Order: sequence, then C-alpha cells, then structure tokens
Amino acid sequence: MGAAERGERLLARLRGRVEAVEAQLVEARRGAEPAAPDGILDARAVHAIRVHCKVLRAGWHLLAPALGSAAAREPERALRDAARSLRADREARVLRDTLIRVVKRRARAGETDALERLMDEIRTRHPTAGESVPVPPELAATFAAQREALEAVTDPVSPDALREGLLESYRRARRFGRRADGGGGRADEAWHRCRRWVKYELYQRDLLAGDETDRGRRRRRLDRLGRELGRFQDLCDLRALVRAAEDTLAAAGALETVTIVLGREDRQLRRRMSRRFR
Repeated sequence: MGAAERGERLLARLRGRVEAVEAQLVEARRGAEPAAPDGILDARAVHAIRVHCKVLRAGWHLLAPALGSAAAREPERALRDAARSLRADREARVLRDTLIRVVKRRARAGETDALERLMDEIRTRHPTAGESVPVPPELAATFAAQREALEAVTDPVSPDALREGLLESYRRARRFGRRADGGGGRADEAWHRCRRWVKYELYQRDLLAGDETDRGRRRRRLDRLGRELGRFQDLCDLRALVRAAEDTLAAAGALETVTIVLGREDRQLRRRMSRRFR
C-alpha cells in the first residue's frame, strides 16, 4: 500500500468513528423527553461512545506531527471533555464490577460479609448505576466539530509523521511506566498516565493496521499491559471510595478486612505491571 493511501485510510477510519457516534445520537433522540431533550443513552451506548472518544483522541495524537501540536490539541481536548461528560455512570458500574472481580480472585473464607458492606456502600452512593442517562447537550456539536476538523485535513499525511506519532506514544508510556516502577508518592498517577499512552499506542496500531487485524507480538503485549493497567486504575477508584466511606465501614466492622483484601489485589497488580518495565 502506498504512503498516501495509508494516511487516507487512517482519516477514513477516524471519520467512521465520528459517523458511528452521530448515528448513535440520532437513535438516542428517538427517546427524547422533556427531561432529556437530546435523548437517552443506555449503558452500552455510553461505553461505545467513550471508546470512540479514546480512539479518536489517539488518532489526533498520531496526526500531531503532521498537523502540528496546536492544530491537533483543540479537537483532542474536546473529545476529552466529551468523555468526561459521560463518566459518572461508567464510574459507578466499574466500582461494582471491580469489587465483584476482587471478591472472586482474592476473598478468603470469612471475608465476604465485609466486602458485601462495601457493595452496599457502592449501591448507596450510586443508586442509579447502569440506568439510562440523558445525552449531554453539547455532545452533538462536539462530534459535528470533529467531522469538520477531519474534513479540513486535506494535505497528505507522510509515513514519517505517522511513525513519529506512534513513537511518541511509545516513549511516553515507557517514561511513565519507569517512573511508576521507581515508586514514590506519585507512582499511582504515573501508572495512570502510562495506561493512557499504552492504550493510545494500541489504538494507533489498530488504526494503521491493514485490512486483517494485526495480531503481532507488540500488539498482544500492549493489550495485556493495557488490561492490567486498567484493572489497577479501577482498583484505585475503589480504594478512593473506601477512604471516603471509612467511618461507615469501620462502624460495620468491615474496614480492616476490606483494606486487607484490596491490598492483596494491589500488590499482585503492581508486581505484574512492574515486570513490564524491567
């Protein structure tokens, strides 16, 4: 495949992501009501749109060497804000799913009652988790602007620029991973940043891949690492909820057990992530 065709295929795939979101928004508007004039999104649609946002953000980072950082920054940040507008429902479901996974993997005899108290706390704080949510009012305009920004990319995107964009994601993931592996008070934040760039590189490789899915060694390693980093980030969110609910959990006699069980999962994940950067 020629160099120009590779850039054109990348842009076509990014446009396809935008069109997929716009189709979901059209479908959502069929369920419009006074409390949700732009329509309703169920949990599956929320997840799909958030994934499209991440892939598109990865695409703008990939295009940054060709377009210039300033030109790519505005549409990329607009996608960040769009994903954040759908974050609340996602966080509630992830807290619940993370706890279920930890119970299956790490809980021992006599510990499940304490963990059920934590599940009660999740239900109390997020009573509508998993329910449909109104479409944020700015979402349609955000993706209309995405379509226009991609249509404005008319110059050919060179292979060298694409390689540089891909390499920049690799460099950033490696830098943050090594920083996190070194420990320190901001190690968790470094792991979270590492995950972002690991996922960007994974998405970028998929965007640049041929018609058949790339199942090479690098992609498989990125996928495994991204999953481990994602589980760690979800665990950090769950531990933050535990800190916020310390008094309630302590009064129920559950705090010590919950802390011990989450600590087991934390240590295992840190060991597995650290091996990737040594």
